[in-house]
This record gives sequence, structure tokens and C-alpha cells, in this order.
Amino acid sequence: MDAVLLADIGSTFTKVYSVDLDHIELMGRAQAPTTVHTDVMDGFERALFELKTVTGAVPFSRKLICSSAAGGLEVAVSGLVESLTLKAARHAALGAGAKVIRGFHHELTNEDLGYIREHNLDIFLLAGGTDGGNKEVIINNARHIAGLGVNFPVVVAGNRNASDQVTEILKNAGMDVFVCPNILPDLETMETGPVNNIIRQIFMDRIIKAKGISALNELSDNDIVPTPYAVLKASKLLSEGAGSLAGLGCLMTIDAGGATTDVHSICDGYTRDDVLYEGLREPRVMRTVEGDIGVRWNIDSILALMGEIPGDYDGFVERVKKDPSVLFGHEGAAFETEVAAKAVETAVGRHCGTLTKQFTPRGARFVQKGKDMTGTKALVATGGPVSRSLDPLGIIKGALFNENNPESLRPENPDIYIDADYIMASAGLLSEINEEKALVYMNKYLRRIETGVRND
Repeated sequence: MDAVLLADIGSTFTKVYSVDLDHIELMGRAQAPTTVHTDVMDGFERALFELKTVTGAVPFSRKLICSSAAGGLEVAVSGLVESLTLKAARHAALGAGAKVIRGFHHELTNEDLGYIREHNLDIFLLAGGTDGGNKEVIINNARHIAGLGVNFPVVVAGNRNASDQVTEILKNAGMDVFVCPNILPDLETMETGPVNNIIRQIFMDRIIKAKGISALNELSDNDIVPTPYAVLKASKLLSEGAGSLAGLGCLMTIDAGGATTDVHSICDGYTRDDVLYEGLREPRVMRTVEGDIGVRWNIDSILALMGEIPGDYDGFVERVKKDPSVLFGHEGAAFETEVAAKAVETAVGRHCGTLTKQFTPRGARFVQKGKDMTGTKALVATGGPVSRSLDPLGIIKGALFNENNPESLRPENPDIYIDADYIMASAGLLSEINEEKALVYMNKYLRRIETGVRND
């Protein structure tokens, strides 16, 4: 038997999985609270001990790990125009599995610089200007960053005509600089791939040690990747297929986590010929991350979105604030479902585009901003609250098209799949060994619960 160990070191829980590759069977899974404030190996070893009580002492041929512990990969980005180079920079960082904690556009202000100085960034992505366009802003921003006396890697991916000067300024300040092709060489082209690769390489080479998980890296047979990148990789595989196995087509994955709520989409999103598209087009493979609505660490933000909270939930709220890893029994199921539902509704609303009617002297026209996800074929719901919920559909309904909010281009009639075994990140890891087996694994363990659900 060829058994592999797959591990996801999350912000709240460490999950471990034993998979039999010969039969593509999930032999067992277990979890323990992530011990990020002491030593992450403690939580990993506890989870592994629990796994062995289920599967026995199975020898593993390989061990693969992903991690979002200690805040994951925290990146700040800057660009020239908010709707153009800054937007492209965000997509580039998010596609690498990062959490974008702040975005800046035009020249950095004193307030911006104060934020950068005070926060312990993992990486700064410096962009701005199309090739041959504005050089002054990205050069001045390089001078501002160089003058801060900070020490974090800077990825330069702006106007190629300014790259040499920007690189010289930052290197003279003793900073580590990584130069990529411009993420927005012209107003119609977004090139995020090289930046994705560099950010992931920095994560593997440098950030792992800074997060205190270098011991896990020595244990792993792969270079540890950010957990969101693993989920995005699994989503892309499930959408597109592998080898002789067909994919599900246009797909959205919603990952309601303890620290963030992420939405991944693999879809063109521009299928209507009768509308005018406004702004820079979103990439086909796209991820958004909402760091303010993690269902455990940011529960206050979600409660504020919900408005009035029933009084009998007060005890659950206090328990989460005291210990984000607390697990509720049946009595807390309704509370967790409501909190997760609001997080999902909000995150999907931010991910999807809008369609509005505008009136001109030549008559009415429809204008689309962002991605049209109404034609989504499959919607995958994952994350701890989803896998634990007795009412997963109650969490997901807020993600669907609602006639009371017709401008939001949310999925209309997708097939809905619940990741009850919480396997999406592990499937992304498994795809590094064999994509077809990883796809079979997802098809086997994702549970389709309903077709054609509408939230009217």
C-alpha cells in the first residue's frame, strides 16, 4: 500500500490526512489546535497522534504540507491607478496564496509609510505604470520605502523603463529585491504569473523560517506552500479536469476559515455580448481573500454586519473571543451557521461583479464591472464551519443569486458540493504527486447536496 501524509497547518486548526494512493482512499483524518504561539510542531504531533489512533502506525511514502499559520503570507501592494496597476498587483499577490493586508495607489503618503513601518510585512509588491508610461510614482515610492529602514523583500513588477532605477534605490538601502516583468505592460494585458512564482519562492525560501515552521519544512517532501494556493490549485483542477477525466467547468470555491473567508473562481466571467464592460478585466483564475471576516478571529466584524444578535448567542461569542479554536456541540450549531452564512454572503458579494443599467442620450445600456459568475456550473463549499455544519446549505444560500439584489452577478443555478471531509487543501497537495488521482479523490469525497437551488 502506498500511503501519503497530507497536512494543512491552518490559522486555527492543524489538519492531517492519510491517503491510500493505490485505491485513492481517505484512510483517516484528524486535527488539533494549531500551536502557533509556542511551537507549531506541538499541534502537528498531536494531530498526527490522533490520526494514528484511527489508521494505526501506517508508514508514509511521502509527506506533503501547506500552511497558513501565523497569519499566512502577509503582503502589502502598491500601484499607480487603483483600478488598474493596484488591482493587477492585488490579483498577483492573491494568486500566489498571499493575504493582502493593505493596498496603496499613487504616491505613498506619510500615513501610508507609517503603516508600512509599523507592520511586520512578509513582502512588499511594488508596481505602477504601464511600460513606457509614468515612471515618477514608482521611483518616488521606491525612495520612500528605502528611507524607512525596514527589512522585508520587495518584488518590483512595474514600468520596465523604471525597473533599473527602482532596483538600484532599494538595493542601495540594503533591501532584498526581486524583479519581475510588469504585471500591467499595457491597459489590456495582466501578467501575474511571474509575480505568483516569485512570491511563492520567497515564501518557501524565507517566510517559512520566519513563521517558525522550518522544522516542518525539513519533515516535508515538498516545499511548503500557502494553504490558499493549495485550495486554488485544487479548484482549478476540479474545474478543468486532468488527463482523460473531465472537469466541472465554470467553478467557484468558497473557503470559510477562522482567519479569512476566501473565494476562488475559475471562469471567464465575460459571456454577454449586449453589455459594456468597464475597467480592467479580472483574471480567469481568481482568488479574493476577506481578512476582516474570518469566522473566528474576526467575529466582531461579522457580528457588526449581522446587526442585532440574539441575546442567547452572547455566551458563544465570548467563548470564541477567549479561544478561537473552541468547538461547539449541537447547542452552538445554529450560531456558527448564522455567522458563517454572513461571512459567505459578504465575501461572494465582494468577489462577484455587478450589472447596472445606465441611461445615455442614445438610450439605455447595461454596464458590467467585475466578473459575471451567474453561469457558474459548480459551487464548492469548504472550511471548518461548513464541514462541521448540520445545515451547510444554510451557509451557502447567501452566495447565490437573489432577485432582491439583481445587480450582483452571483451564481444562479450551480450544482452545490460540500467538502464535509475538509479535503480541498489536501487535494491541492495531492495534485503535486498525481493530478488524475487528486481529481478522483475530490470527485469521491466532495458531497453533492442539491442542484438548481435559488435564493429568491
